Amino acid sequence: MLLFLLLGCPTPQRIVTYSLSSNRQRPLAGAFHAAIFNTFRRFRSQVLYVVPPFVVAYAAMNWAIERYAPSCLASLFALQASNQSLIVAIV
Repeated sequence: MLLFLLLGCPTPQRIVTYSLSSNRQRPLAGAFHAAIFNTFRRFRSQVLYVVPPFVVAYAAMNWAIERYAPSCLASLFALQASNQSLIVAIV
């Protein structure tokens, strides 16, 4: 049995192997090309979730400004006129 263990394969010596992984050779290979198309794909898939709330919010703000801005301006001018008359009365 001891003889069987001694007849084993000799250990290879002075054999060195070097290699370079593929992501070390070209770390950004195809990154910019993929980024352009991936960004377009993601934008296209998310646009229907993002744009409608902004459109609704813009329409609501536009309606509110058209509806209430003239009355707010009129009350602001009236307040300003009353303050001027008050200042004139004090002086």
